Amino acid sequence: MIYDIMLPVYEKGREFMPTITEKIISAHLIEGEMKRGEPIAIHIDQTLTQDATGTMAYLQLEAMGVEQVKTELSISYVDHNTLQSGFENADDHKYLQTVTMKHGIRFSRPGNGICHQVHLERFAIPGKRYGSFSYRCRWFGCSLCHGG
Repeated sequence: MIYDIMLPVYEKGREFMPTITEKIISAHLIEGEMKRGEPIAIHIDQTLTQDATGTMAYLQLEAMGVEQVKTELSISYVDHNTLQSGFENADDHKYLQTVTMKHGIRFSRPGNGICHQVHLERFAIPGKRYGSFSYRCRWFGCSLCHGG
């Protein structure tokens, strides 16, 4: 279990127990060392985007030449820009629907609920590492680790 992976750590002659965040990051560490202020590379388990910022994120994903996402789960939620007063939002939503199919990402249509709550209720798993999201306090309260 994730809570058993780290024994007490010694830093400058002082013993301390790692926080839950440090335990989760350590379990997902790909490159680097767990030293404060040092860069590391970590594995991300799940990502989620929403329509207000997801369009730009997926344009960047395509520009980088990424074929398929490498996460266990990635979801694009359409729940922020749902007002259809012009063609722009509808065009963005159609793009999100097609780009998610192309890259192995789930698509959540408008009306499925607010992504912050829906994702927490349906997909949150304690000890996982999440990216591309806000509402950190809610995720930390569920023993999840977030970075955005």
